[in-house]
Amino acid sequence: MSMTLKEKLFAAGKPTFEEVFVPGMDEPVKVWPMTALEQDRFDAGTFDVGEDGKAKFKHEHYRARLFIASVRDADGVPVFGPNDLRAVSDMSAALLNRVCDAARRINVMGADRVEASAKN
Repeated sequence: MSMTLKEKLFAAGKPTFEEVFVPGMDEPVKVWPMTALEQDRFDAGTFDVGEDGKAKFKHEHYRARLFIASVRDADGVPVFGPNDLRAVSDMSAALLNRVCDAARRINVMGADRVEASAKN
């Protein structure tokens, strides 16, 4: 029996992680895609509405928030939580950039998507 379109879409939407190798670590960091709800929540914390009514990108802690949202163990359990924000923000930008580059790629978070989110 063949799968319905709905079944195919649910099967295609199963998250899989990407491994990122970080110098000085003996195992790769597992970077997972966010669910649609997780990404909506992430986006909501990424923009403020200015006095002019336009969305303003919040740069502070952006990499740390993306890192926290994306780094999970092999079972998909988050390694970090909101209480780790300050400590993660104090980590090496080079390390965060390696992981965040992968997170943006697997979550399809290019400049076009960020601009579209800012408009909504």
